Order: sequence, then C-alpha cells, then structure tokens
Amino acid sequence: MRIKNIYSDYFLGAHLSISKGFVDALETAEKLNFGCLQIFTKNASRWQGKKIDDKEAIQFIEKKKNSAVKFVIAHTAYLINIASTKDDTREKSVAALIDEIDRCNVLQIPYLVLHPGSHNGAGYKIGLQNIKNSLIEVKNRIEFAEDFLLLFETTAGQGNSIGSRLEEIADILEIADIIGFPAGVCLDTCHIFAAGYNIKDSDKYIDFMDDFNKLIGLERLKVIHINDSKNDLGTKKDRHEHIGDGFIGRDGFFNIMNDKRLLNLPKCLETPKGNDYEYDIKNLDFLMSLVEREKSVSRRRK
Repeated sequence: MRIKNIYSDYFLGAHLSISKGFVDALETAEKLNFGCLQIFTKNASRWQGKKIDDKEAIQFIEKKKNSAVKFVIAHTAYLINIASTKDDTREKSVAALIDEIDRCNVLQIPYLVLHPGSHNGAGYKIGLQNIKNSLIEVKNRIEFAEDFLLLFETTAGQGNSIGSRLEEIADILEIADIIGFPAGVCLDTCHIFAAGYNIKDSDKYIDFMDDFNKLIGLERLKVIHINDSKNDLGTKKDRHEHIGDGFIGRDGFFNIMNDKRLLNLPKCLETPKGNDYEYDIKNLDFLMSLVEREKSVSRRRK
C-alpha cells in the first residue's frame, strides 16, 4: 500500500466498510491519511440493525476526538424511501430513519446522508408531501443531537426519484426549515452530472454553483460525494466510475478541487474498491494532482 499525499489537508477520503467494527474503519482512515470518512452504521440492505455495543461506541467517540480524520459521515440504508406512496414502505422508512438518527447520536456522528426517495409514479407534489409528513413524524419521535444534520443527497434522476434538480432540493429544505428539522445538502458529482449539470465546463460549473447558492445557499452544502460517471451528461444513470476514467473527467474535478468555496468541505469517494485500498489511493492521488495551490476557479466580473 503506497500513500503519496496527505489527503487530510484537503479533507479528502472515502467510504469504508465497518465489517471489522467502527474503530477499525476509523483507524484505517487514519492510516490512509484521510481527512474524512463515510460509513454505514448498520447493514445497508436491512431495515434495522443490531444495537451498537456501548463499549465500542465509547472507544469510537474517544478515537474520533483525537483523530486527524476531521469529518465522519454516516449514510443511511438504501431501503429508506420517505417519499413513498406505499404506506407500509413509508412506515418502515420512518422507523428506519429514526433508528439511523439514533445510531448517529450514539456514535456522535453529526452528518447523516439520505436519498430523498421516489414518488413511485404518483408525481413530484405527492412525493414532496410524503417527505414532509415523514419528516414531521420523525421529528416528533426522536431528539436530535445539537450539531446533527440530515443531509439530502442530490440524485441522478433515475425513474421517479426526487432530488435531481436544485429546485427540488430547495423545496425539501424549505419544508425542513418550516417544521424545524435540521437539514443540509450532500452533493454527488456523478449524480448532478447524470442529471444534466455540466460541471466539466468551467463556465457552466460556475453557473451551477451560482444557481446552487441562489436557490439553496452554499452554507447548506456540508458534504461532497466525489465520483466520476460511467455515463454521459444528462443520461440520468447512477453509475460511479474512478476519478478521471468517466465522462466528468479531469476538467470537472479540476473545477471542484480549485474552488476555494469548497476547500473546507469533506470530499468523499464512493468509487469501486480494489485490494488494499489501491483504487482509493489512486483516485485521491489524481484529485491531489489537480490542485493549483495559488489559484481558484472564478469568473471575472466586469
């Protein structure tokens, strides 16, 4: 295993497995010099997880306090769909989200990433209303840690999914604000590109970021999933690729890595894994090679 760069300087990292425990995942992130780490807090393909061991939770919290890994992020299970029109699915999703938030409370993880969900063909307005009803129910059934935020992830626009347009994410956050639900945004580079936002073109990238700031506010962007795309612009296909090997390519990630507004945000890989983390290292090295220390992406204003 070769580590070329100190990724922690730019808050770079990756999603790692918890198969050997939470502490092991954090220790591995430290060995790899990550600045951020994303994990599932349970099996991602199940509705509920076994109770977190108190001793392991204490060890993880203590380890995290003194760690060079500055951001630890949790991602919810894939089954959750709080926008669902199917009553049983939405009930299970609400219960599962409550469980996920509770697990973050136990581990003192402030950020929990959630896909907004699918309206199952019933239409965006109905899906949005279901999201509102679900969030109200969750809020009424659990207490949030002081620094907790539920981060709604931008989506690729597959099928009936919600969240592929900035306006949709803005609508969800407006609902969250009205009901007093702590929320922010996780931006996935593969997803926004697949949804039709051309972040590889420098001018269009700046337009996208300007629109994000206008509609949502850059202060609400807390995490970036930094993934290339196996499919071309606007295809609405959620398929991650290694950095530089997909359709976003070098130019798109140059724009991101040299945007000073994003410098202090955790940027987490969700790209295919290899043996001994070789692909993570290769991807992070590529991203580090794009950094221009004295420059940033900007547009000259007349």
